Amino acid sequence: MSLWRRVGTTTIALGFYDHDDLLRELNRELRGFAYNFEDRVDLVRHEMGHAFSYAYKLYRRDDSARCSTSRATTSRPTPKPTTTSST
Repeated sequence: MSLWRRVGTTTIALGFYDHDDLLRELNRELRGFAYNFEDRVDLVRHEMGHAFSYAYKLYRRDDSARCSTSRATTSRPTPKPTTTSST
């Protein structure tokens, strides 16, 4: 069993580095990008959809495929690298 996720639970896991200003800046320096506020809201919305689906076992329904399209996966691009000036 995974330490981070228990199968059949409604756990939501988010990167801690996206929710603190200092860690977000460090992440930007190391990975070359950081998610903006709208991206983080979309991520939470997306993960809530997974939690809701698992809580009510919606993935077992015959019509679950038509409900699985999310705005975040269809129209949100991958974050572009940002440049930071070190002054």
